[in-house]
Amino acid sequence: MHVGRIPNRIFQWDSTLSEKYKKTWYNELKSVMEKCELLELFNNNYTNGLSVKFIANYSELLLRQKHHDKWKLDIMNMPKLRTFRCLETNFETQQYITTNMTRQQRSTLARMRCGTFPLELELGRYRGIPSNRRFCKVCNDKVSVEDEKHFFS
Repeated sequence: MHVGRIPNRIFQWDSTLSEKYKKTWYNELKSVMEKCELLELFNNNYTNGLSVKFIANYSELLLRQKHHDKWKLDIMNMPKLRTFRCLETNFETQQYITTNMTRQQRSTLARMRCGTFPLELELGRYRGIPSNRRFCKVCNDKVSVEDEKHFFS
C-alpha cells in the first residue's frame, strides 16, 4: 500500500460517515469551505492548480475577516459597550492585558471598558431609572450623569 493514499482513504471513509453523522471532520471541513465560498473546490477532485497551503491560508484569511466583521457589528449593537467602542478598533489582545498590573487593577480596568463597573449609568439600568437621570452621587448636582467619561474627569 502506498503511504500517500492513506489520507485519501481516511477522507473517503469520513465522507461516508458524514452522511450518517453530523459531527465529522468531513462535515466540519465542508462547512469551513462553504463559509469561505470555496465549496466548488471541495466538491471537485481538482483545485484549479491551487496548492492546499494556498487554499488553507486563503480560507483562514477569509474566516478571520468574517469574524472581525461580525465582532465589529456585535459591539456596535450593544449599548453597554459604549466605552469599549471608543477604545477598540482592532480585534487583538489589548496592551493592558500584558502590562504589569495586579489582578484587581486589571479587573477594574476591564470592567470599566466593558460597561460592568458599578457606575450610576449601569446601576440605574437595573433600577429602571432613565439614562439621562442616572446622576453622580459624589457630585450630587443632579446635572452630571455618572458615566465613564464623567468618572474619569
